[in-house]
Amino acid sequence: MFVVVHAGDRGSRITLIGLVSNVGLTASKGLAGWYMNSAALLADAGHSLSGEQRCVSSFAFISHR
Repeated sequence: MFVVVHAGDRGSRITLIGLVSNVGLTASKGLAGWYMNSAALLADAGHSLSGEQRCVSSFAFISHR
């Protein structure tokens, strides 16, 4: 996992909040889609996963500048 280098940096904090939010949304959409056998929710969970990848990339860039 990434270490927050600039703990007081506003950009790092906002990106970390977005990452945690996306993880929760992806998990809930995936579980709901699986439980209800919904292809639409499973596809939305996959789309949310791509949002997590963007957050991780942003966080890595912010943390290592």
